Amino acid sequence: MIDSACRKKQALLYIQSKASPETIKSVISAQKSDGSFKLSDTISKQLDVSSDEILTSVQSYVTSEKLKKTSDPSILSTAISLR
Repeated sequence: MIDSACRKKQALLYIQSKASPETIKSVISAQKSDGSFKLSDTISKQLDVSSDEILTSVQSYVTSEKLKKTSDPSILSTAISLR
């Protein structure tokens, strides 16, 4: 059985392999006027999952109590986009 740390590393490597110049341009174009980022549709399509599924999945790995309590999804979507 693959442990959690190994699965996380595999997921990160997969996501990083999808980072092309076009993807980066798409992410940058999704920046809002307040400086936060909307999760790019390009990323969702490349991973074949919805933005909501990405946010839910990432939320399950959050360890900061302060971040867990936030109701602002733009905080996580910005963190994901910048990663």
